[in-house]
Amino acid sequence: MKELSIVIIGRNEADRLENCFKSVIPLEAGECIYVDSDSKDNSVEIAKKAGAKVIAVPGPKFSAAIARNIGWKAAKGEWILFVDGDSEIVPETVLSSIDILKAEEKIAIVYGETRERYPDRSYYQGVADLDNAQNIKGIEYCGGNALIRKTALQTVSGYDEYLYAGEEPEMCQRMVMKEWKIRKLPEVMAWHDLEMDSFKQYWLRNVRTGMAYAAVAARSKELGTDLWTRTALKNIIKAAIFVTATLIIFISRSPFWLILWLLCIIALVSRTSLRALSQGASLKNSILYGIHSHFIHLPMAYGQMKYYWKSLQEPIEYK
Repeated sequence: MKELSIVIIGRNEADRLENCFKSVIPLEAGECIYVDSDSKDNSVEIAKKAGAKVIAVPGPKFSAAIARNIGWKAAKGEWILFVDGDSEIVPETVLSSIDILKAEEKIAIVYGETRERYPDRSYYQGVADLDNAQNIKGIEYCGGNALIRKTALQTVSGYDEYLYAGEEPEMCQRMVMKEWKIRKLPEVMAWHDLEMDSFKQYWLRNVRTGMAYAAVAARSKELGTDLWTRTALKNIIKAAIFVTATLIIFISRSPFWLILWLLCIIALVSRTSLRALSQGASLKNSILYGIHSHFIHLPMAYGQMKYYWKSLQEPIEYK
């Protein structure tokens, strides 16, 4: 299929990169490009062995946005399948996506669900899988694994390299403003391996998410839109309420207010947990997801503050 170019990006993903390349073989793409962001492992050797054209990001700055832009600009095909190096593609979903791009010229992006390959490997991967499984209606943006029309990428000059995270929603927003359409499929397009087994990784990943919220909200304001602006504000408010209430109770040392505050937290966690349980999650993962959904506001708010106070533009690594 000469019209299809596969662009795989990665940084130190050797443990999972081989499976990633194996997953795209059935697509019989015209070319496969691997863009490496200064990996210290044998990722480049794995890519060369798989027959991919290898391109190294020159640096000194490395990000997914930079890597993807290098990849699609070097690609020859009209349909670009972007794949993260820690993911495995489901060929059938990609083939269905290609049929959609062929049939409708105004569709820029087709993507499906991205789910965790090993949700039971750790608590953190379990809640991440439930995060991915949430069916959010009215959202017009994809993640890292998506099939994108090259013409649409050219129209908006690709990904915003100013952003170290959240570059996909921001680009999708600009495409929609140019009257391109984005289609989400209910099928799984990619299996992701988060490889997260420590609280430190979990905390840093969500700090990075908070920084992305702040950066994308700032960029959206420049475009005259409000992508993630309300979400970022809600995150700050919820974190502030939690911290303020906890400090007041600690200072007052009142058993009554402590019990009342704990009951409020239990009620919030229970409501979220019941929703996850109704969607088929196990009881254990539902409870963990309920805790995660509210605790997550703390590292995310911290990430936003780091962005605004220090104007950090370097990515936070959690691996």
